[in-house]
Amino acid sequence: MKVPPASFDRLLGKGKPPCRYIESVSGSGYDGVAKVTSERPDLILMDIKLPVADGYEATRLIKAYPTLAQTPIIAVVHSP
Repeated sequence: MKVPPASFDRLLGKGKPPCRYIESVSGSGYDGVAKVTSERPDLILMDIKLPVADGYEATRLIKAYPTLAQTPIIAVVHSP
């Protein structure tokens, strides 16, 4: 997928003060949904191959929350 530069800049917050991040790791899709609803991050990196509830299901659950519906989620897939 090709992303227009302006959209990519907006996603990365270019022109804003340097950002910092806090890493929060979950053991399953349901655990991740619980963390996201309590921590309310600005961006989510979602592992598609999570156990119990995969990344697709976790994303659907997160997007069902009105307060999180606009939170960007980037799918991440690990291949050995």
